[in-house]
Amino acid sequence: MFDYAVRNKGYLARNAFQPLVVYPVIVASGCSPDAVKFLDSYWPKHWMAYEFPVVVDVTARKLMYHQSKPFWGWMYHESIKKDAESLFTPAL
Repeated sequence: MFDYAVRNKGYLARNAFQPLVVYPVIVASGCSPDAVKFLDSYWPKHWMAYEFPVVVDVTARKLMYHQSKPFWGWMYHESIKKDAESLFTPAL
């Protein structure tokens, strides 16, 4: 999904004024502890782009995503997390 987004973003896909944020989303009726552990450990590094996978658990009515703040991305993590919550919480 990330590669698709990069290819289709356009000429200014990634720059200082317009970083690319990709939210791969899975809607499920449950989420295993292993999947939650994976989400919390998965934070791939991309140049001027962010990949933030989200699982929408419709049974538990919550979002699951990367919780810890990586040192290299601490400035952006909170805004990305808030955007994910505002984008995908209404789906619950």
